[in-house]
Amino acid sequence: MTPRLRIRIAPLALVLSALLVSACDAPTVARPMAAYSPTSLTNGQLYRWSSGSTIRVWHIQPADSTRDVFRATQLALAEWNAVPRLREYRLESATSLERANIVIVDRSTPLPLAPAASCPFDPRGSTGYTYFCVSGNRAQRLQSSSGAPTDVSVIIRLDVGGMASQAVLEAVVLHEMGHALGIGGHSPETADVMFGNPTARFLSGRDVQTLQFLLGERPQFTL
Repeated sequence: MTPRLRIRIAPLALVLSALLVSACDAPTVARPMAAYSPTSLTNGQLYRWSSGSTIRVWHIQPADSTRDVFRATQLALAEWNAVPRLREYRLESATSLERANIVIVDRSTPLPLAPAASCPFDPRGSTGYTYFCVSGNRAQRLQSSSGAPTDVSVIIRLDVGGMASQAVLEAVVLHEMGHALGIGGHSPETADVMFGNPTARFLSGRDVQTLQFLLGERPQFTL
């Protein structure tokens, strides 16, 4: 089982989206070239959060697991927070599900959000699965399972029970957070966090270089 990224893209809307993204998302300084493709899983479409975003992450600890999802989440936030050069984003823990932008949940926990009707939610066979649904030039905000509106646009779904150790959990959460920030591709190098079957628990220079590249590009859609 390997991590997966799941999005749905409306091609016509994306043709127009470059005209709709605000000017603050235009490149501002020279950036490194990507070390590996950040769009190989998204049909060449680049995405990220709007510049200056505070991205709030809510995790749900599985009731029947000794694996520590909170620790894995905090380590991932610290690693990815070290990458921005011009305050393009800031990751922090959310104070509630409704105020979150990204939710991390295990397969043993009932999904607290309703996936978008136009985008199937299918994490079968995945240890980690990142989901969002694009409408126009932005990922849709999802409703809670009770129908209440939220700020959540990204779900990271884990199969914690299928992971052999806490180290594996930390590697998978770090990898999926990379997808949730905008890396819509996998690295061919095993030492990189974004390798398709991740084992790395710390960002490589190639991971940093790839995210810094895309943070300086104009996205086709935002999260």
